[in-house]
Amino acid sequence: MFRIGEDPPYWAKKELYIERARVWKTSTMIYGAALFFGMLYFTDWKAVCQYIPYYNGKFQRGNPRRYSLEPVR
Repeated sequence: MFRIGEDPPYWAKKELYIERARVWKTSTMIYGAALFFGMLYFTDWKAVCQYIPYYNGKFQRGNPRRYSLEPVR
């Protein structure tokens, strides 16, 4: 290998970076997905959100929903 205090050769750095990328891959993907869905939620991006089930109800056209406390007959 190499001595303490000595710069490692270029191939050792490359292997180190590949190993770090392998270890952090799952965490990076999870954080990326969370950021993407957070961006969709806070920006209310209609082009994408209209295809999400249950969430797309606020983008439907037609008569607006009317809520009341009376039971449906």
